Amino acid sequence: MNLVTSITQCLFTSQIPPLEYAQAGIDPLNVQIYGDCEENRHRILNTTIYPVNGKVILYDLGPLIEEDMRNGDITESVIDVSFYSGNNRILSTPFVAYHCPFSTNVDCARFLANHFLSSLTAKRIPAGSSSDKERLWLNYSAEEGNAPNSYTLTAYFLTPADTIFTLEMTFPITGYYVRKALAIGYDAVWDACDSNYDPDEYTIEEMTLMYYTVKAGARLFTYYVDYDFKPTQKFRFKNVFNVEEMIYLDAVTVTKTDTERSIATSHGQSLFYDQVDSQEYEVTTAPLSTEEADWAAQLLLSHKVQRVENGGTFTDILITDMNAEVTDSDEEHRRIKFTYRLKRQGATLTTLTETNEVTRKFSAQFNNKFA
Repeated sequence: MNLVTSITQCLFTSQIPPLEYAQAGIDPLNVQIYGDCEENRHRILNTTIYPVNGKVILYDLGPLIEEDMRNGDITESVIDVSFYSGNNRILSTPFVAYHCPFSTNVDCARFLANHFLSSLTAKRIPAGSSSDKERLWLNYSAEEGNAPNSYTLTAYFLTPADTIFTLEMTFPITGYYVRKALAIGYDAVWDACDSNYDPDEYTIEEMTLMYYTVKAGARLFTYYVDYDFKPTQKFRFKNVFNVEEMIYLDAVTVTKTDTERSIATSHGQSLFYDQVDSQEYEVTTAPLSTEEADWAAQLLLSHKVQRVENGGTFTDILITDMNAEVTDSDEEHRRIKFTYRLKRQGATLTTLTETNEVTRKFSAQFNNKFA
């Protein structure tokens, strides 16, 4: 028995082809597929297959492996497709799979060695704590011993004299992980700059952080700080590589409240029963760049999406409807429109505060004397 299909050692799940085997004989074979991430070997599939004309073809392995990765919250898995005749293993097909359900023809190993786990290489973020959940992920097991042991953060400030001041810092990547998250939100970067800045002509408070870059090995990502950007909706979602990304949207949201209930009447009195309340949120974004609109498609198709609340907590949601028509014309706006509901059924009360104190809009004591 031998493998006819040609595959590389490193593949995105969308690149896994049907595996065809020849000279499989006529007797039924036991097929076992194993996944392994950080020494967590587990069985994904165990079934019996019957050769036809001495051939065996395994279809749709990509979605099967993707589902296993989602359940295990992993990006990379060492796959082993093994055939058994009785208790004897007659053939094994090992390869490394990386979560990516979107079709692509890029080389998997080359991409991972040169990119963070994002389809973007630059991103606009709001200033302040709105981006404090921002994370940048890297996977370096495909670099064959050349994995970076540190990353470089370079911040670019605008001085009061309208010149650019550059501050470069290096931080270690501690521990051995197949997948690593770097906390690089605005506040985290500002705190790092404040701790590493040696006061010179200006204090750090007198300068404005314009943008910063993160570099690990050959990977480079740029964050542009937009002080006029006040997002009305923020979401955290699992992207195509099964890691969390944050998206900030300037959008108009319409809340639609509905209920389904029955009426029962007895002795001249009526009342409701079997009441099920529901709310949907219809979001229409402001114009987006082509890159932002293409990337936002990952939000709409993600298997896990959370709304970021004002207090920094996360609420699981389901995107139930969408309209994403992205044009490459410079004369038309690029917007996306989608509807979501909370994963938990029911309506939401948005007027509760987190403290027991009544918020005073005017803190000064009233005085009827005009001055």
